[in-house]
Amino acid sequence: MGSGLRFCGCLPRFALGAFPAVQPAGEAKAALNLYSDAPHKFDGRAADRARDFTREISEALRLAVRFSLHADSASNLRATLESRTIIDIAIGIVMAQNRCSQEAAVEILTEASSNSNTKLRDIARSLVDSVGGASARTHYQEPGKVSPGRSA
Repeated sequence: MGSGLRFCGCLPRFALGAFPAVQPAGEAKAALNLYSDAPHKFDGRAADRARDFTREISEALRLAVRFSLHADSASNLRATLESRTIIDIAIGIVMAQNRCSQEAAVEILTEASSNSNTKLRDIARSLVDSVGGASARTHYQEPGKVSPGRSA
């Protein structure tokens, strides 16, 4: 989509045009279309104001999309770290129970996961819960937050 004003061929007398608004990420695009209730109601000043508004809203949309992508990434990273912690605890349990190496413990858990068609993290959580008698908790501090009992 190029920059500038593009008139709609279907309603040229009533349309100001389509202003390219934003191309935030990948293939996503947006445009601002303005229409009036009377022919030739929009003058050059209105077109300039529409372009200015489009630039401002484009930046707001771009920031919203970036924020959303970062929030999703942070959430996915937190879930990955929590799964990894449970898996590592389960590896330690298998190592202690079988007096084996870390590699052997990983192989045992992977084989159990494969044979039961169950995700490795679910096998690990089940093992940790059964040994600990309750659900294991992972502890991650949110950026910018202070842990209870600690000062900043």
